[in-house]
Amino acid sequence: MKDLLIFTNRYRMPGCILFFTGLLSGGFCLFSGWEWDALKLKTFAIYGDELLGKSGWFTILKDNLTQELTGVIFVLGIVFLGFSRMKQEDEYTLQLRYNALMWSAFASCLLLIATLLFFYGSGYFYCMILNMFSIPCIYIFRFSYLYHHHLSE
Repeated sequence: MKDLLIFTNRYRMPGCILFFTGLLSGGFCLFSGWEWDALKLKTFAIYGDELLGKSGWFTILKDNLTQELTGVIFVLGIVFLGFSRMKQEDEYTLQLRYNALMWSAFASCLLLIATLLFFYGSGYFYCMILNMFSIPCIYIFRFSYLYHHHLSE
């Protein structure tokens, strides 16, 4: 079998922890508006746009980094969980990975079309944020379903 560019199996558990931590804290921060006061820091921005203020390239902004930290935790969880080797990795597992990837890309396109047609204003903005994570999340859930369904046969 061609060697895949994936992590060893020991990254799956930290990936699960980071994924669910990021998912729960990200959902909480997104829908409640909560931000951790200790993370209000000056940060470098390639492009920064302060609401009703100045915008600029390569600038320093004062921002609360709660959402950014939560997003990084979530993405690291996605990467570790989605791209870690299973205990038994073979050609059939590779086929399941390809199937899950194609299925997730198609489902994400359908979600994008639904967002474009049925959401407006701030609802559109929130749906686009969530849609950024749809392909890897759907991939993880679809691959896990296919893998465990294959094991139960």
